[in-house]
Amino acid sequence: MIIGPGRTITTAPASAFLDASTQGLAGAQLQAYLTQTAGAQRAAIISSGLEPTKREDTSDTIQLQTTFEVGLVALQAILYRLESGTPYVFVEALAIQPAGAAGGRPPEDPLLRATLSVRAFWRRGSS
Repeated sequence: MIIGPGRTITTAPASAFLDASTQGLAGAQLQAYLTQTAGAQRAAIISSGLEPTKREDTSDTIQLQTTFEVGLVALQAILYRLESGTPYVFVEALAIQPAGAAGGRPPEDPLLRATLSVRAFWRRGSS
C-alpha cells in the first residue's frame, strides 16, 4: 500500500514485485534484472550473489550484492533505472573505487569498480 499526495491510499502495481514461487527463484529474477540493467550500459559484472537474510528481515524481501566495472556516466544510468523502474529495487549501499588504469577513457568518465547492495520485494507466485 502506498499513501500518495492528499493521503490517498493506493496499491503498488503487480510489476513492482518479483513474482516467484520460492525465495531462490525471486533471487534469480533480481539477479537477472540487475545483470540486464548493467549489461545495457556495457558494465562488466565481476561478481554477484544473494546476501544472507538477517533475522529482522521479513521473508518477502530479496537482497543482492553485485560488483561491476563501469564508467561514471553508465553508473548514473544504472542507478536511475534501478531506482525508477519496475520491479521496485532499492539501493541500500554503494561503494565506488577507481578500477585501475584509465585505458584511454576521458577523465570526466573514469572506469570505476562499483559494489551495489540492493533490496527488492517479492510476492509468492506460481512461476
